Amino acid sequence: MKKNVASQAIGIQMITAADGSAFTSAVTVKVTGDNGTQATGLVGSGACTHKGGGFHTYAPAQAETNYDHIGFTFSGSGAISATVQLYTDFPQSGDAFGLVGATGSGLTSLASASNLATVAGYIDTEVAAIKTKTDFLPSATAGAAGGVFIAGSNAATTANLTGNITGNVTGSVGSVTDRTGFSLSAAGVQAIWDALESALTVVGSIGKKLVTWLGAPYVDTYTGNTKQTGDAFARLGAPAGASVSADIADLPTNAELATSQASSDDATLAAIAALNNLSAAQVNAEADTAILDAGLATATNLAAVKTVADAILDDTGTSGVVLRTADRGGIRKNTALANFEILMTDATNHNPTTGKAVSVTRSIDGGAFSAGTLGAVTELSNGIYKFSFGAADLNGNVITLRAVATGADDLFITIWTSP
Repeated sequence: MKKNVASQAIGIQMITAADGSAFTSAVTVKVTGDNGTQATGLVGSGACTHKGGGFHTYAPAQAETNYDHIGFTFSGSGAISATVQLYTDFPQSGDAFGLVGATGSGLTSLASASNLATVAGYIDTEVAAIKTKTDFLPSATAGAAGGVFIAGSNAATTANLTGNITGNVTGSVGSVTDRTGFSLSAAGVQAIWDALESALTVVGSIGKKLVTWLGAPYVDTYTGNTKQTGDAFARLGAPAGASVSADIADLPTNAELATSQASSDDATLAAIAALNNLSAAQVNAEADTAILDAGLATATNLAAVKTVADAILDDTGTSGVVLRTADRGGIRKNTALANFEILMTDATNHNPTTGKAVSVTRSIDGGAFSAGTLGAVTELSNGIYKFSFGAADLNGNVITLRAVATGADDLFITIWTSP
């Protein structure tokens, strides 16, 4: 039973004194805590609940469980009284754990709220720096319309360009599939002629040659050779004799332009993608650096915590870390126990009986009953007797005691030991 915890129950099998049959009538319970004064149960004036077949239970109040040793004595008119004794255990929750250090002082060298805030500040600074860079990325999915190209499987994605292109296109274009609709504005044509006439004045340039050939007023006054029509003009560019359409067809395509652009930007795109996909290891590395910069995880701090923990814990090697043996509660296995108390009742009226020569034997884990190394039984008062266990008497998981005396009810008590 857990110490000082409500909503628990204890039960016993009641026997009719007259014929030994199951006792099913009303049963009440009295509680004795830590060898104190026996008192009627606090819940329902000690009234028990018959569960069937003579088995009766009682749900003690929380205060009635706040003892190290408790005796629940069940009685009923016409029934053989019986007592169940038990030692309580502490609840296994954080509320019952001992402090690290006498008053928790062992924790003062650990990270404070101020230190943790410093670490959080370092992390926030790093995250803000990363965000500043990733904010320049487009919101559309990479590789989709409006998104960036991804180095790898879709780096050579073909992009269709519509509308006007401002600025320069670098690299090469694989091909232009739609070669219709090309035109120059009047200003554009004029600019070409102006460049040929005035800007290209270096001897040997096409502009210089045109001015020299044409002169002023150009073809109409040209002399010395036969006038040439457009059919006889040599094509600009090489190889000689190739068609203009072949030269146009050799222009780079959209796909070639995209490939050239992607190849030149792969390194930049990969770096941007890496910023938007930080791994857990990278984040952990940044956090570790921040903790070390703050000076929290020092060898001195860690050693102080270990020293305090070693003082109250045992490492079993196989079952994990547990409380040291000296700090465990309850009746421990294979450990001597002094002054174990029992209540003997009269065989006729089943009330506590005194002046009896009581003999006690024990059964270990279902074995035969024997005296073992049990100490002599001595009387205290009011029907309470005591004796001591040797370590061998408790060297089992389940220990059942039998106490007998002439003119007294036989008493059976079962104990579950703790490691």
